[in-house]
Amino acid sequence: MAEAQTLNLAMEMNNDYSFLINNYSDSSKTPLDITDYTFYFTIKTDKLDENSEAIINKTITSHIDPTNGITRISISSSEIENLYGVYSYDIIRVSDTETKTTLFKGNFTITQATRKA
Repeated sequence: MAEAQTLNLAMEMNNDYSFLINNYSDSSKTPLDITDYTFYFTIKTDKLDENSEAIINKTITSHIDPTNGITRISISSSEIENLYGVYSYDIIRVSDTETKTTLFKGNFTITQATRKA
């Protein structure tokens, strides 16, 4: 199993964000059917915090194009309205056979907006 990719993310307060994750079954980029898969997106103050202490804890079971391995994670401005700073996050994929794979992990930085919308 491959180690999770470290990918630092940043977003500005008062903005909505979403990003797509393409899932592949092998290095030749063959799409992985994620029809019955679950994805967990968690942001914590400290990566050692319990999941119950997470600032954001999302469960994604409905996917954009599951047979071609594409899912979306969205964050609304209201979810991070009063937050700014550097946090820890990870994205975990759980297969239909309960195999858990941490896809991404790293710092999640929320910056203050220059102007409020």
